[in-house]
Amino acid sequence: MSEESKGCKVSGYEFYRSIGSPKYILAPMVDQSELAFRLLCKNHGTQLTYTPMFHSRVWVDHKEYRNRHWQVVAGEGPMFVQFCGNEPETVLEATRLCMELPHARDIVAAFDLNLGCPQRIAQRGRYGSYLMEEQDVIRRIVETMHRESEVPITCKVRIFPDVQHTLKYAEMLRDAGCQLLTVHGRTREQRGVKQGLADWDQIKMVREHIKDIPVIANGNIQTFEDVTKCMEYTGVDGIMSAVGLLENPALFSNQDDYDRAELALEYLDLTDRPNHNPPNVSYTKSHIFKVMLKEWMCFPDLRDAVQYSGTKEEMRKIIKEADSRKKERPDDWRTFYLNNFKETCQQRRQAKSSRKRKHNQQDTSDGNVEEQNTPTKIDKRDGSLVDGNVEQQTNE
Repeated sequence: MSEESKGCKVSGYEFYRSIGSPKYILAPMVDQSELAFRLLCKNHGTQLTYTPMFHSRVWVDHKEYRNRHWQVVAGEGPMFVQFCGNEPETVLEATRLCMELPHARDIVAAFDLNLGCPQRIAQRGRYGSYLMEEQDVIRRIVETMHRESEVPITCKVRIFPDVQHTLKYAEMLRDAGCQLLTVHGRTREQRGVKQGLADWDQIKMVREHIKDIPVIANGNIQTFEDVTKCMEYTGVDGIMSAVGLLENPALFSNQDDYDRAELALEYLDLTDRPNHNPPNVSYTKSHIFKVMLKEWMCFPDLRDAVQYSGTKEEMRKIIKEADSRKKERPDDWRTFYLNNFKETCQQRRQAKSSRKRKHNQQDTSDGNVEEQNTPTKIDKRDGSLVDGNVEQQTNE
């Protein structure tokens, strides 16, 4: 980076104010915080978005990967671009290549280092939360990015079981050059069935300990009431949400009576932007399943129809049909679903058998069928619908 660029780069709260001091933030989610969903959230109260997490080594080595995943539009900033990795020079080169892409200099406000992913793939790749015990490596990455990158560097972390370790960790990141710190209030072990609640007390203590850069809270955010409570309790500068926004992209607009069908249809419209690769069909369906969760729990026939739909136009028709039935939906929809779980499973097995028979009778030359029939699972622990990709991707 040139000396002139270094002199122009803002830091800490000066940086935060330069991007509008955003309070309401969409989390980085693999394959979920893509262009259409970012735009949908920004249309409904979100003030700052993140790209999906990109693997720095793959980003550097494969131009096709960069071109395929760099889906942005002019004016959608401020946006943070998140990378994972364990080699300072590789992560730095990834940021340099990113800044050469269309619109990057206009919309990229910061580069974020993923230090929070708890998934096994991160353990195998030695990145995310599995670098927490290698703080010398983390320090070198952040220092290198801070020294050489054109834009500020931020970090997203998980907490340690011992709050004192968390505080020392946060202090090290700040001293290395992190200009905004997002704290997910769960430990690395809190994932899947062991997820549990996020620890707002630890987030609050980080906020009290680190006062010279913005601190963002992440975890336990499902409603706007949660947003308000977390801000007041922890004293953080902003709130980040993943799962809450997947289920309600209008979460930050403080609308309890938001129209789920309208949001789902708006999302589909946003995937049709010209000159951009549309998101993978399975990712599109994942968003539709999450946004209209209540409808699919109550109307399994429509849920299955979406799962096996082949085009977005078919999805639109099914969404409108679900909306027309909303008066039939019981108020206590979760209890309704759990009480009818056995019957629902039997209906789904029968429908699946019927589809299989029909499929065997048809010409199987349609190239779209195999790609799009990705089954969505039912989580028997709480009766919720879990897309095969979502549990890994949201990592809030």
